[in-house]
Amino acid sequence: MWGWLAIIGGALVAWRMYAGKNAATKAQQQGTAPTSAADNTVPQFVNQTYVTTTAPPAPDTTQPGGVPTNPSPVGGWPGAQPKPTTTLPGGWFYPAPGGLKASAVSDSGYSLNWNAVTGPTGQHPNSYTVATYDSKNKLVDQFTTGAGNTATKEYGKGGKGLPKGTYHSNVWANGGPTAPPHSTVQVALLKGP
Repeated sequence: MWGWLAIIGGALVAWRMYAGKNAATKAQQQGTAPTSAADNTVPQFVNQTYVTTTAPPAPDTTQPGGVPTNPSPVGGWPGAQPKPTTTLPGGWFYPAPGGLKASAVSDSGYSLNWNAVTGPTGQHPNSYTVATYDSKNKLVDQFTTGAGNTATKEYGKGGKGLPKGTYHSNVWANGGPTAPPHSTVQVALLKGP
């Protein structure tokens, strides 16, 4: 029965392709081409090409909206860190969180906690980002904690557990005008899920 269903399905596909080819040929012979969408419904794409050797000017940060204020950290393990999303004026950044520790290490994850950070005039970060990498510096999990939260658990994406191996977790504060440094802790899981 499945064989007959496959044969009929294949025949329908072949007929549709044949009918579409014939319709296009007839339209071409008559000088009209079939259109599948109105011109105003087709998305227009912009390709940016820079013809100078200098970078384009920085976005106007005096106008609200559109400029992210949550840059990623710089430095650390080669090739493991995301690049900063933006650098805004201000010249300061949140320090790397101090006291980063891993605890309650199990065969599939661990707990992390660190000390809160503040900016130079008492600013508090919007949140903290935790990025965990395996021994080959491959990102295995990344998430953001809520504002003021300086403790979390790392059990891989979706909390399904990390396999046996060595990991390092980077933690940085979010919300400063310049990409912040991060703290790192290394953890070895001896058994896996």
